[in-house]
Amino acid sequence: MLPQLAYDVLTTLAAAPGAAYLAVRPEYRPLLRRFAPPVPARLDGAPIWVQACSMGEVNAARPILEAMAARWPDIPILLTTSTLAGRRQAEKTAGTIPVTWFPFDHRVCVGRFLERLGPRLLVLLETEVWPNAVWGARRRSVPVAVLNGRISDKHFRRYRRMKRFWRPVFGALSAVGAQNGSTRTACGSSERMRPRCMSPATPNSRACGRSSHGPKSRFFAGRWAFLPTPR
Repeated sequence: MLPQLAYDVLTTLAAAPGAAYLAVRPEYRPLLRRFAPPVPARLDGAPIWVQACSMGEVNAARPILEAMAARWPDIPILLTTSTLAGRRQAEKTAGTIPVTWFPFDHRVCVGRFLERLGPRLLVLLETEVWPNAVWGARRRSVPVAVLNGRISDKHFRRYRRMKRFWRPVFGALSAVGAQNGSTRTACGSSERMRPRCMSPATPNSRACGRSSHGPKSRFFAGRWAFLPTPR
């Protein structure tokens, strides 16, 4: 409870100066929409919500989105992004999948977006593990999965120093597909999470490419057993 309260205080203190900074910088002004992202009107029913931060994550999302659409053809999918470059790339490559902004990770912004959207599953790509998005979804009984998860050795050391904060965040995840051992170790630090973590190095899984987004994205796109079934 204390980590959530501290994070809410910090994000509340940062909201006003952050909004003022975006407002006075014309090139960043579109990001103000992240305080209250619109829900696309063409969503027909409760979607699978996929978050890809910027251009690299959007590119990595393509095989995952295609595989989701093929596996669950009757379930709509929504793609959100956090950056201007990610938004432009998503609009070019998402095809018929609607695109909107990812809400700033403030409890109120996330809560309002979740209430309007009503997703059946939230999928976070790579390192997009935002605490209020995770906690807000779980408070509404929406499962949260991380795909293509990647924590570098540098950030893993930071996680070790702040594990009292991050442990309840990772513990709230429903499933994790990890690119590397650091991510698997961090997300599996909770006893509850260990059976729900997998990676290309997991026993009985085939090998994947090590350096590009593509091979690992295709790996996770082809393995759905560890993901919560969208309902």
